[in-house]
Amino acid sequence: MSADISRFAEFELDRDAYQLRLKGRPLQLERIPLDLLFLLIDRHGQLVTRGEIFERIWGKQVFVDTDNAINTAIRKLRRALNDDPDSPKFIETVQARGYRFVAAVTPALSQPAPSSESKISYETSPDTPPVRYARSGDIHIAYRVYGAGPRDIVMIPGTLAHLDVFWAIPSYQRLLKRLTAFARVIIFDKRGQGLSDRVVAEQTMEERIDDVRAVMDAAGSRSATIYGWSEGGPMSIMFAATHPERVTAMILYGAFASVKERASREEHEARLTDIEKHWGEAVLLRTYAPSVANDPAMIEWGRRMERATASPGSIVALLRANYEIDVRHILPTVKVPTLIMHRIGDGPVPVASGRYLAEHIPQAMYSEIPGDDHFVTDAETADFIADKIERFVTGGLHRPEPDRVLATVMFTHIVDAIERATTMGEQRWSELLRRFYEVLRNELATFRGREIRTVSDGLLATFDGPARAIRCACSVRDKVTRLGLHLRTGLHTGECDLSGDNLHGIAVDIAAAFASIAASDQVMISSTVKDLVAGSNLQFADRGTHALKDIPGEWRLFEAR
Repeated sequence: MSADISRFAEFELDRDAYQLRLKGRPLQLERIPLDLLFLLIDRHGQLVTRGEIFERIWGKQVFVDTDNAINTAIRKLRRALNDDPDSPKFIETVQARGYRFVAAVTPALSQPAPSSESKISYETSPDTPPVRYARSGDIHIAYRVYGAGPRDIVMIPGTLAHLDVFWAIPSYQRLLKRLTAFARVIIFDKRGQGLSDRVVAEQTMEERIDDVRAVMDAAGSRSATIYGWSEGGPMSIMFAATHPERVTAMILYGAFASVKERASREEHEARLTDIEKHWGEAVLLRTYAPSVANDPAMIEWGRRMERATASPGSIVALLRANYEIDVRHILPTVKVPTLIMHRIGDGPVPVASGRYLAEHIPQAMYSEIPGDDHFVTDAETADFIADKIERFVTGGLHRPEPDRVLATVMFTHIVDAIERATTMGEQRWSELLRRFYEVLRNELATFRGREIRTVSDGLLATFDGPARAIRCACSVRDKVTRLGLHLRTGLHTGECDLSGDNLHGIAVDIAAAFASIAASDQVMISSTVKDLVAGSNLQFADRGTHALKDIPGEWRLFEAR
């Protein structure tokens, strides 16, 4: 089973948000128990042995007390799920062997991806560093230098490179921002791509390494941490092995030692035929970033990226040449400190490639990241990577505080969504959901709301004014009844942590709690919201004082009419 959101009982396990929710409310759960839950649900109904658990969660190269580590993770999971080990509803113990997830699990039915139109800007801001050129033989290599930190990080690109387009999406901008907090970051376009000279001759590994050295020389970098992802991995390995005096450390993300280890030549050629036929149509997005493959803005980014980076013929020639790359034999010669990170569900470069690197590069550190995207498309993964790099490079972590904003939070979801979906069937329910989200987004635009994220049957949004939030909630409630739908909605005004495109904090939890206790078609608000809209002519009904689970204090609630 590999759905983005899996449902069981009143719980939802969301892979994109990396989150377990109960009735729409996020539960606090540490990474290891959460990774274990993903594994058990992926193998729903099957025995998962303790050996499989340990290898998947911790890896072969980690040495911990196996029994204690697994028992602790299972205990935390059962506590979160309120599951009795003697009479399990979810996790069954198979004595001396392992565990089995026994509850019924259903994938959440597909819904329209949240629109991210206007979130990607292709305009170069005034503070963007200028494009400069390094001379490598007769070829000009375009590069930029971000920040002015005490150490250098050189980013060696993967399959695609374009100084403007590739770095336009928020997740990559966020990664750059995080890295420049402690380092000077040098990025460049490979020869033959982006803003560098377009070359028609075959590119050798030696030429590519010379390009890295030329960029470092031009940028005044005597030595640096080399960060290579995807195809940039073999280049980084070769550079670190042949020029250790220029490399203080090496970081690999989604990288590989050889394409041959994961695909036959026939399979590779079939893939190239498809790429050549559909180049410029965001053909790579389906496999490189499946979580956003239906996002209109990301599709447009993929199209622009492919068109701006290379022609169909040149990309096929590059990928065909990449099949011959094989640096497996030099892995043991790498002597610089190395950090390797890899997505567990990476399609283009399977996680086995990252594990192979970790096993064969001496004393390499290795971390696996949940998710299926090869590209970095979300703020959480960008932060995970930045955290790991900062600790690795500096020995510590000085993560910036998230921006704190005062906002009115709206959390709304459909009443009896699971029952309706089951009754209607997937096709009719998906069409109804499409119309539902269309109404929601139209009303958000009217009342100046900001969509944060969708859940399986609802939406989280913020407003800069509580009166607009109430009017939007009431308008949505009234309009979706024409679709035969009914909503529960909660509103609260408070401080929130704004981290990239995500919103966190107690105000979000409170709004979700209000929605969970609201009756059908009720818009429940806090006394804080009511007090802030005094004089607005909005009408309310007192619904008494309530205690909220896991949130201290008594809360006076009102229903917006």
